[in-house]
Amino acid sequence: MSEQKITKKNSIKTGIVLTYVRLAVYLVIALVYPPYLLQKVGEADNGLYTFAVSVSALILLISFGIENSYVRFATVSEEKNGEEGLKKTNGFYLVLFGVIALVELIVGVVIAFLYRNGALYLKDATPEIRSKLFQLVLITSLAASSDFFLSIFSWFAYYRSRFAWEQGIILFSHLLTTGFTVLALYFGLDIIWVAWIGLLAQFVMDVANVIYSLVFLKMKFAWMKRIEWKPYLKEVYLFSIWIFFVVAFSQINAYLGKTVLGVMVDSGKTVTVFTYGFQFFAYESLMSQGISNNFSPKINALAVQHKDQEVASLWLRASKLQLVVLFLVVGGFITCGLDFVSYWLRKSHLSPTDFRDIYILGVGFLLLWLIPLSETVGIEAQRAYNKHRFLAIFNLSCAIVSIGIAILCVAYLPTEYKIYGPLIGMAFSVISGMIVASNIYYKKAMDFSVGRYFVTFAIVLGITLVAWAVPYVVFTYGVRLPDDLSGYVVALIKAAVFVAIYLPATALVFRKEIRQEILSLKSKRGAKKNEANS
Repeated sequence: MSEQKITKKNSIKTGIVLTYVRLAVYLVIALVYPPYLLQKVGEADNGLYTFAVSVSALILLISFGIENSYVRFATVSEEKNGEEGLKKTNGFYLVLFGVIALVELIVGVVIAFLYRNGALYLKDATPEIRSKLFQLVLITSLAASSDFFLSIFSWFAYYRSRFAWEQGIILFSHLLTTGFTVLALYFGLDIIWVAWIGLLAQFVMDVANVIYSLVFLKMKFAWMKRIEWKPYLKEVYLFSIWIFFVVAFSQINAYLGKTVLGVMVDSGKTVTVFTYGFQFFAYESLMSQGISNNFSPKINALAVQHKDQEVASLWLRASKLQLVVLFLVVGGFITCGLDFVSYWLRKSHLSPTDFRDIYILGVGFLLLWLIPLSETVGIEAQRAYNKHRFLAIFNLSCAIVSIGIAILCVAYLPTEYKIYGPLIGMAFSVISGMIVASNIYYKKAMDFSVGRYFVTFAIVLGITLVAWAVPYVVFTYGVRLPDDLSGYVVALIKAAVFVAIYLPATALVFRKEIRQEILSLKSKRGAKKNEANS
């Protein structure tokens, strides 16, 4: 085995470990930072900032998802034309990213002025709110566009499988943002300063990626001749238009609820409550990406070499692992989530009804996305084989319909249920496209073992139901925990009972697979030692 392949495999393992270290740090910070932010700035400003971030994120759709095509075209260019081909691809994307980032910034500035002048509708918006939103949209648009331009360097590190660096620098940026934001809030600074700190921390991360790629990874650029630009640009955009459908689907699902509620209900408390419920899905997504993203270069390499059976096998292995991890998260949250949320946000101005809404939204999002997030390696396989067109169109069509459903629900549901409108709209989109259509496509078009996947799903679901039912029955009808116990302690006790049942049961059921993985690791380590000694 070559030294480069060994480095990639080690980086994948390190990247997975660091992803979960990063997630653990995120969760620890989440215990303290969001309630502190909400307490200092209030739900109105917190919701306004979230709304501005959503607007800026939707502006990024101007890129047509072209950034997601870099790994494939870098792989193909290096395979066909070696280092010179890769340098030309780097130069092409650098210029293209710069042009797109400039357009995104201009659009963001225009939208900011339209909100300030009242040309864009915002329910019950006072001049003060519009002025603050103007500043927030300007800052978040600058952050989004500059990050997009410099992301070519992080994509290169990703292409080179430097996952340890990638996860480490993201963690550092998060810690930097949180630390300086807490300091600013302590000294009485407002939400505008929070936005500026986020921008500066992100810029530091981007500059670090630039230095790492140029100095340590020796990233180089070459410039295509004018005659080469047009056909290459056409090829990239023809490929990326289908990725755009996937990206648009993701962005609609990620930011639709906050935007619709901000425009139709209010940009303060309602958006804040919805965002906190949606935040639990964000952690679920991060855990899924921690596995799937690390296998992206490998999936692309196997696809280029037409090793179809190995791609299918990798999809099933990764999906099984994701199922076990995600069911642990979802089941644990259902078991103790309401206790956690109620104590977590106790110092905010939110009410017990708001806590209940956050919990129900969290459970809804976690359950809804469990299957799609456990199959995310399949999305990368679709792109690698250039077989993502049908699902891209179908999923986007479902997402567009879901916008209408969400708007109708928010408009006509009783006031206390309006906050669930975006979740209902998203449910139609995800179930129709990401669950039903996607798995039919995986089976028919890509010959993936969908049946074996759902057998695993059913088994882990059964284990999860038993692990949830035991603490529910025990603490609802049997043991009564003391009233003076901290909410965190109550949540921890319930979660511990769930985990004490879930993990041993899972290990017992999948003992053969675990044994095979251990033997495979030992065999690979032995091969490495023999290779090193020879």
